[in-house]
Formats: sequence, C-alpha cells, structure tokens
Amino acid sequence: MDNFTFPDKKVLVDAYWRLYEKHPKHLLPLETELPGQLGWKSRDEYRIVMTMILFQRIDEYNLSVSLGRLFSAYPTIKSLRGLTSWNAAKDLLRGCGFKVDGPVKYNVHRFQPLLTGCFIGGSSTTGSDYVENLKVEPGYGPKFTRLLRAYHLGNPNVLPLDGKAFRTLTKLGLYAKDASINKVRIEIENKLGGEIGIKLIDFHELLRFDAQYSEANGDTAKKKIIVGWNAWRLLCSLERAKITEDWIYEHLVRDREIAHDLWDFFQGITKPK
Repeated sequence: MDNFTFPDKKVLVDAYWRLYEKHPKHLLPLETELPGQLGWKSRDEYRIVMTMILFQRIDEYNLSVSLGRLFSAYPTIKSLRGLTSWNAAKDLLRGCGFKVDGPVKYNVHRFQPLLTGCFIGGSSTTGSDYVENLKVEPGYGPKFTRLLRAYHLGNPNVLPLDGKAFRTLTKLGLYAKDASINKVRIEIENKLGGEIGIKLIDFHELLRFDAQYSEANGDTAKKKIIVGWNAWRLLCSLERAKITEDWIYEHLVRDREIAHDLWDFFQGITKPK
C-alpha cells in the first residue's frame, strides 16, 4: 500500500461520470436526486439511524425486509427502549439475510446508544454535533459517522465508502485490493470534495450499486436490487403513509412493472407479522 500510486483527480472524475452515465436513474434516483418526500429532510430520525446501523452487512433487498420486521415490532424510538439488549431484537432479523449470529459486534455497539438514549433525544430533532460526540463510542468509526452525515444530516460531500463500494474501485483498477479503505476514502474526499457537479454521496451510491448490479445473476436478481434500494427509502420517509403505486411510478420508478413490484413489496414488509 505504501508504494501504491493513487489515481489523479482527472481519473477519478472520469470514473464518476462513466458510472453516472450508465446508472439507471429512472429506476433508482441517486441520493441527491431523490424526490423531496424521500430525501434526508423528510426522513424519520429513528428509522434512518437504524437503517444505517444495519446497512453495511446486508444487501438492500434483505435490508428492507429486516427493517420492515423491526419497524413493525418497534415503530418508534420509545418502543425500542423497551428492549434490554441487541439479543432481544436480533431474533426478528433471522431468516431474512441478516447474519445475526455472525460478526455483529459493531451492530451491538451501535445499537446500545439507541437503547440508552445516547444520541436520539426522545421526539426532538438532534443537531449535527451529535456525530462528533459519537466518535468516542465503540463502532462509530469514520465510515459509519460518514453514513450518518450523508444520509441523516444531508451532507453530500462526505464519502462513506463501504466494502461493496470499494470493490468497484478495485474492479475499475483505481486502487489495489489490499489498499486501506480509510486512506482511499480520505484521498477521494480531498480530491473530489467541492468538484463542480460531483456529490460524494452519489459517488458512494454509484460504486455500491455497480458492485451489486454488475454481479447480479439475471433480470430477477437485478430487479430485487432496484426494489430493495427504493424500499428502504420509502420505509424511512415521514411521508410514507401518503405513498401510492401511482406516486411511485410518477416520482420514483418510471417503469410500470417494477413500480408495481415495489408497491407490492413495500406493502408486504410494512404489515405487522
């Protein structure tokens, strides 16, 4: 890694626009191009933080199934505080792709502040300074706090860069597979931060999407990625009760068949089990 040469800014900009051009934005808008009802200003604080906690260890389709189960059982932060531990919640997530018995120590650490009310203050809205306070908590490293800054606080110029997104960078030949993700993340932020027309959160989404979509086997698998990714955003919206199939087609997924599948999926995962 010490001898690896980082790509220059022009190469990174070119990679961004190549990914942007082939991304199916009519089926899956990028974070900064979402309709207002699904953007960060319209998100339920508790739900988006829980989504980010589960986000990194599961694909988008199974993430949405997991969230549907969790939010049906614990619809508010107050109901969640009735739990005593991560173990009391993880049984809900069995059987839907989430590795509840795998290496979940970071999820446990991140879950505890929710139980103790460490950074979600009842029904009030927190300020951006809570992310700074979280840096001292186990499990809240640079990647995760960037997720919160981007998806919860609406900062488009931070790059979470998880493992799936990093895989695309290596596939494109921009970085070695054994490169430090933390160093790469900082390097890209320094080079592309403030670049006209480029939002780093969108770059993260382009990279993460490409890693999954290009490796998906067949149209059904590709459709599941589209449906799952849109669904978790619907679940997190404060305006989710107003969502209809027609709204999905008019504002989110400009394909009637996929819009219908998304609507059926969304209806199914929001029903209490």
